Amino acid sequence: MAVIECVKPGDKLGQIILAVDLTVAGTVDRTLAKIQDLGYDPKIRHVNYLSGVHVLAILKEEQHSAIS
Repeated sequence: MAVIECVKPGDKLGQIILAVDLTVAGTVDRTLAKIQDLGYDPKIRHVNYLSGVHVLAILKEEQHSAIS
């Protein structure tokens, strides 16, 4: 299963997502504080990988049209 389907089902081709994997980022509170200090308002989501469930902080989502 593609990561994009796990992060937000129904997204389309051209979706760009900037995220931080909080599962491997170390201290979650400090990591989220640093992200917010950078001006982001992260949305928390999860992804089911074969290795287990990972928690992501979605920083930015953009939708771009495909180039013909």
